Amino acid sequence: MDQGFTTSNTVNTFVRSEDDDDEGDEGSSQGAWGYQAGGGLEVRFGMRWSVTGEYLFTSLEDREDSTIRVQGPAPATNPFILVNPAGTDLRRSEKFEFQTVRVGLNYRF
Repeated sequence: MDQGFTTSNTVNTFVRSEDDDDEGDEGSSQGAWGYQAGGGLEVRFGMRWSVTGEYLFTSLEDREDSTIRVQGPAPATNPFILVNPAGTDLRRSEKFEFQTVRVGLNYRF
């Protein structure tokens, strides 16, 4: 999985966790584990025409931890350092899931 982090926030400092060193802001390729499940159908009508449909569910789980600590020389009222002066950790969800639906029309000649 390609990962990256960018921000327009110039007040705070954003530091990646130690597991993610050697990664630039461009992102890096990480290992992932997952599965896909789905099904499809093709229905013929007429002599040469058919309609197709396909559904695909994909679930990927990232095997690498990625944490970004928000800290920095911001004022004491900054929400990222308000509770913990050391900063706030940002973590993404471990699972990445999406669904795909495809419909097609075929003509055989």
